[in-house]
Parts: sequence; structure tokens; C-alpha cells
Amino acid sequence: MIAQNRYLKGERSYPVDYYKDDRKEKETPEMFEEKVRRNLLKNVVMRIIVEIRERKNRPKLEEVMSVYRKQKDEPNAKEKFQEKFIKLYSNDDD
Repeated sequence: MIAQNRYLKGERSYPVDYYKDDRKEKETPEMFEEKVRRNLLKNVVMRIIVEIRERKNRPKLEEVMSVYRKQKDEPNAKEKFQEKFIKLYSNDDD
């Protein structure tokens, strides 16, 4: 949990914590491949979890609409709102 929080507060694009292996025996190529697969799977799962958290942290539609209602009397408010809304909820990583 501590390592996960450290990662989430960092600026890395993917987690780099690895599966720790405390075996005393000599490492075979099969054991090495197994560790690599575990690390890759762990990183894939962490990336998915981080994306879901980012999506959930976006403001709810109700909150966005209440801000728009307050600002709709300003000039060009609708166009500005649409641009911000598209940037916020689009899946593009611009």
C-alpha cells in the first residue's frame, strides 16, 4: 500500500516496483522468465487501476453542469464550456 501510494504521487507513467524473489537456489532461465511475466502482468494491472482511478476522479456531470449554469451569461460561454468538456472527458492523451 505504501509503495502504491508512492507511485501514485510520482510522475512515472507506469509502476516500476517488482516481484521480490527470496529463493536461495540458483536462478534458471525458466525462473527468470517467470519473474519477467509476473512483473509485466503486475505493471499491466497497475496501469489499468490507475486509469480507472483517474476516470473516477473526474468531476461528475452534475458538478460540470452547475458550473456552466453559473457562467452561461458570459460571452462565448457555451463554446468555452464545450471545449473544456471535450478535453476533460475525451480519451485522447493530448
